[in-house]
Amino acid sequence: MPAPGPVRFSPLLALAWTGLITVTLWLALAFVFLALGQRGNDIAWLGLTQVGVYAFVLSAFALSLGVPLRPLLALRPASFAVCLAAALLGVALQIPATLVSNAVEHFFPTPAAELARRLARITPHSAVHAVVIGGLVAGLGPLLEELFFRGALFGALRQRHSAQVTLWVTALCFVLGHLDFRLFFPLLVAALALGQVREQTGSVWPGVALHSAFNATTLAAIFQGALPKGNPPPIPVSVAVLGCLLALGLFLLVRSLALSSPVAQNARRSERLS
Repeated sequence: MPAPGPVRFSPLLALAWTGLITVTLWLALAFVFLALGQRGNDIAWLGLTQVGVYAFVLSAFALSLGVPLRPLLALRPASFAVCLAAALLGVALQIPATLVSNAVEHFFPTPAAELARRLARITPHSAVHAVVIGGLVAGLGPLLEELFFRGALFGALRQRHSAQVTLWVTALCFVLGHLDFRLFFPLLVAALALGQVREQTGSVWPGVALHSAFNATTLAAIFQGALPKGNPPPIPVSVAVLGCLLALGLFLLVRSLALSSPVAQNARRSERLS
């Protein structure tokens, strides 16, 4: 029996699936809030709800395309060096992303009440609560989002579209899925880096490392009280320049390691043959 050919998947379908998973998650969270009241606003319930929604939609996605889910999600091996460099890039990307975020906030400030609500949701009130928040925000959340955006959507699009089309469509889906126009450009910085890393390595794991490190850096600042009002403070010019140069250098390092890594070469070859 011949192997199935590339799946037919368009940018419009990618946007439609993004809308589906976003609306489904919103409805599921609304149900949790109605059922549990204020307890439903706890980060643990939010995380469990996200797990259920993403598992359901990813399964439906694979069934709709008629392909095995595992290769579509790019669960291919990645070298430790590439994953470590990607994680360091995730930390360094906080500088350019924060610069963009501060510029957006200057023109479109987030209401103080909304900032306080967001900050309260991820501010721990005990050591156990801090571990739960860290596991969800810097662990499970990034994993699920990468499996959907840089796994399922990226893998399906890449079978019939160029790297650049796939990169920009998945980046757009990622930022639209967060439903906050103020986050559009800051998240776009991270999304484009994540897409490039996914393309260069042929695996979803370096992107998970990058995404987790990016979120963990934000959490560390919150836990240490560095974001008392929910917004990052202004960045000195010298720190901004050095931070952006560091992010660029780490991005080039990830690219160099991926291009020279036999593991990444095998992953890219496997993707072309799938």
